[in-house]
Amino acid sequence: MSKFFFILALWLITPLTCAATPIHFKSGTTQSQLLELYTSQGCSSCPPAEKWLSQYLAKPYLWQQVIPINFHVDYWDNLGWPDPYASSVFTQRQRAYKALGNTRVVATPGFVVNGRGWHGWFYGKALPILKPKDVGILNLVIDDNKVSARFKPFLSNNDKLVLNISRVGFGLTNAIHRGENAGKLLKHDFVALSFQKLAFHQSTKFYALSATLSEPVVETNKQGIVAWVTKDGNPTPIQSVGGFLN
Repeated sequence: MSKFFFILALWLITPLTCAATPIHFKSGTTQSQLLELYTSQGCSSCPPAEKWLSQYLAKPYLWQQVIPINFHVDYWDNLGWPDPYASSVFTQRQRAYKALGNTRVVATPGFVVNGRGWHGWFYGKALPILKPKDVGILNLVIDDNKVSARFKPFLSNNDKLVLNISRVGFGLTNAIHRGENAGKLLKHDFVALSFQKLAFHQSTKFYALSATLSEPVVETNKQGIVAWVTKDGNPTPIQSVGGFLN
């Protein structure tokens, strides 16, 4: 009898511990603003920029109008302090914008808004309000470590599109022992902890895909997801979506 109750109890609790509720994210038809910050723990000018980015956590329009993401580049890593969140992929993305003429320089801190360089932060300006543009609806479903996405463009086209997706971390802190920020305790939010480019499958009316998510470079108590659609070979976002995972 005790064995029976043990098996019954195990059966009852297993769905609670193993089955995760899928999380849904959906953009509007109007293009969201993907706000990219390129930064490094080795850069003494970057902490104020990251602090400014963190203020979006308190904005009521976070994830609806503005989708922030914090890319740590690796070209500072040999100058005294290796950034644990840095990736050559993020450096390549920043350089791709420069090669396309979308930004003037490859430097930190660097801001890009919907694929165009933005220098207003250096002059104390607010994020620009872009003219509304209907681009289509991006749906995203995260089910444990699986992602399903569907994008229905506002205007039909035959472009080859990809989904860019990153897990992002919040409340990350690191004590810096060398380099320009030696002796400081740095805090980061919206940090890209993974990055994938996934090819969409195109039907007559929409684009869709399903894939396995990459693991983050570090685990965090607070995690989110940021995803955006681009043309293959062009980093400029068409539509973006994001939100918290826990």
